[in-house]
Amino acid sequence: MKHLFALLIVCSLLQLTACNKEVEIQSRDYPFVVTREAQVFAEGITLSANIMNTGSEEILEYGFVWSIHPNPTISDMPILLSEGKGKGIYSVTQTAGIVSSQTYFVRAYLKTSRYEVYGNEVRFTAL
Repeated sequence: MKHLFALLIVCSLLQLTACNKEVEIQSRDYPFVVTREAQVFAEGITLSANIMNTGSEEILEYGFVWSIHPNPTISDMPILLSEGKGKGIYSVTQTAGIVSSQTYFVRAYLKTSRYEVYGNEVRFTAL
């Protein structure tokens, strides 16, 4: 009886694995950006980010947002770098408006006609 039960389980598993469903993977149609660690120095900071995917729309603007509070948005302190950008790394050095010993939160961002996308949050303390 034990062997019959084991055989029944093995046959069931084989039948399940024999099913051949086609799975369609949807590609992302929206952009994706990663905020890199801030490089802090006595006169300021250097921020950098990497646009990993541009999505299916043109990137209208990109840059960084920063604040003394978590999850900064464009309504906080944006640093607009430029309009239009493809995949790749971008960076900026900020020397004005930084208070010594203050902790800041920063995220890369980019905008298309349909999306406002933020990267991961990075925290740094000014020297």
